[in-house]
Amino acid sequence: MLVVDMEGAQRLCALLSRVRRGETLSDVQLQDVLASNAFFVDFYSGWEGLDRQRIAEALIQFDEPGRHTGSLADRLAEGFRQAADEMDVIESRMDWLASVDPAAVSDRVLASVPRGTPLDSIIHITVDAINGAFAYRDEMGVSLLKGATDRQTFEDAVAHELHHVCFRFWAERDRARQKLKQERSGRAVAVLHVENLLSEGMANYYCSPRYVLETRLDRPPGDAYAARLARLRREEDQFFSKAGAILGMSLESDAHYESCLKAYESLAMDMEDFQLPAAHYLGARMVQAMDGAYPRERIIECIQDLSRFLPLYNKAAEQVASYRFDPGLVWQFGQLFGARDPENE
Repeated sequence: MLVVDMEGAQRLCALLSRVRRGETLSDVQLQDVLASNAFFVDFYSGWEGLDRQRIAEALIQFDEPGRHTGSLADRLAEGFRQAADEMDVIESRMDWLASVDPAAVSDRVLASVPRGTPLDSIIHITVDAINGAFAYRDEMGVSLLKGATDRQTFEDAVAHELHHVCFRFWAERDRARQKLKQERSGRAVAVLHVENLLSEGMANYYCSPRYVLETRLDRPPGDAYAARLARLRREEDQFFSKAGAILGMSLESDAHYESCLKAYESLAMDMEDFQLPAAHYLGARMVQAMDGAYPRERIIECIQDLSRFLPLYNKAAEQVASYRFDPGLVWQFGQLFGARDPENE
């Protein structure tokens, strides 16, 4: 069952309106809003440069001049200011969200996850200028500023993030994978890296393909997202080579954990302008190649057995003359799980 929780966003918007009117807020009022947005606050409190206090300051100081240092807190403040400027639009979005049926996306997600996957989650409506939507633990956030601008965008965002929640359900049941990820080692990063390519690839290709694969986007000239996507398409080979290099450095016997993690994050995140991480695009292209070569069931199997992903992708890539990961590295990655080549089973 999917549940939409709008209470936090409603209370936050009411607070923004009070700040805009110049009202003095008590600490009790502020803490009440933070508590009702605990999912959002907890998620961002784990980011470098952000904590509960900085988020609180962004909430009550969003209208103050000079908040343009480029920090993450300032980016959140910019979103709060946008919401205050466009409150009529924000309220109209909350009106139709109150009647939306999120179960409409269930079939789209069920078609690309293993049988027996539960579809239970909470959709927290947020006011978020950084992420249009995100999955955290077993729930998700969808922003009124980006992810819930209209019904199609909302359904795409929910389907995408719900796929991540479903993916995580099975990943947590893979003891070998979880044991490796708990290490502070290069091979732990290798697992994170390959898992991210598969998770983002499947969520983007099966649930929200128009954001990464459509040749035309309904966006104005000069739009930052369109520019980012155009660059990823133009420099696809270079980005794939970087993905291969990250896998290689992470599997070195003397790999340095922090260096590998930084390299992985440079592909998994887009911390410069928060548009589209390269790994999202690369993963979608990988799943696209696989989808043209195998029944979907074989791709879905990779969710539960991560060692299958790279060998299957490499085989599919041969057919479309796409980038192939070094076979030696693919074999080495599979040995982390004691895997056999699924093509030879």
